[in-house]
Amino acid sequence: MVTIEGAHNSPIDRERLFAALTDPNNFERAIAACERVEPGPDGDYLAQVNIEVLGGRRSQEVQLTFQEQTPPEHLVIVLKATTPAGRVHGSFGIQLAPAPQGTHLEYQAEITLSGVLGSLGPRLVEVTVTRFLNEFLGELDQQLTSNA
Repeated sequence: MVTIEGAHNSPIDRERLFAALTDPNNFERAIAACERVEPGPDGDYLAQVNIEVLGGRRSQEVQLTFQEQTPPEHLVIVLKATTPAGRVHGSFGIQLAPAPQGTHLEYQAEITLSGVLGSLGPRLVEVTVTRFLNEFLGELDQQLTSNA
């Protein structure tokens, strides 16, 4: 398991940012590789994501589940996917606090990879997940700012 911690300062107020983080449609809008998000059978969501796996691009189903929601302070987003190269399980705990210019967001992610994916080094996983989270949060801020 790889644990990643980070923070992000957003110009968006806490209530609006929390609502955006719990709206699965924002994943489709803020993640370039996300083709669509649809409700799943168990109150979760299924996203089709175009990803690169072991040198090849493919469309991959990712299960999204929102847990432990305490609006507008805390939530956990769980991601699960099974690829030909292995399984991915990620749990992203998110804390939101008011800040003078918007919201201070802190996250702790726990990522577990198995199969061939499990052979990836922890540093590579950390760099990849951190880059993805920073891009997602930056794009979400941009979209919410332009829709204000």
